[in-house]
Amino acid sequence: MRRWKLATLPTYLPAAQVRKALDGCDRETVMGRRDYAILLLLAKLGLRADEVATLTVDDIDWRASEILVRAKGRQRARMPVPPDIGAAIVAYLRNGRPKSSCRRLFVRTLAPHVGFASGCAITMIAEAALDRVGIEGCAHRGTHIFRHSLATDDLAPSFIRS
Repeated sequence: MRRWKLATLPTYLPAAQVRKALDGCDRETVMGRRDYAILLLLAKLGLRADEVATLTVDDIDWRASEILVRAKGRQRARMPVPPDIGAAIVAYLRNGRPKSSCRRLFVRTLAPHVGFASGCAITMIAEAALDRVGIEGCAHRGTHIFRHSLATDDLAPSFIRS
C-alpha cells in the first residue's frame, strides 16, 4: 500500500473555539459583519478561501435558499444556505457592504470597493479572527482550520446544525 507524505487527518478546532472566533467578530462594524459572514461560510459550509472570494451577489438564490459555489476544477455546486448564514449575509449586504458596482459578494472595506483578488485575503481574515481571540497552537492557521473543524465534530452543538 502506498503511503502518502503528510497523509494525516487535518488539524481542526473544537466547536467551542470556532464559536469563540465567530463571537470575536464585532458585528456592530462593517468589517465585523463581513468577517462574520465569511467565517460562517468557511466553518458551516466548508468552503475554500477561493470559493468564498469568488462568490457574487448573483450566486445566491434567495427563493430556493441556495448558493452557487465555483469549486476546484471548474466545477459548480449548489449548496443550501442555512438560515444563520443567510441572515449574516443579509446583515452584511444591508448594513455593511460599501456601495460598489462590483458584483462580488464580499468587497474590500477600504476604497476602491472591489472584490478580493484571491483567496489570500480570506485566509488573512480567518487568521486575524484566530489572533483576535487568542487561539494559538494550530498547525494550520487560516481557512483550513475552519473548513475542517465542524466537519470533524460528530456531536456538533445546535448552532452548527441550524
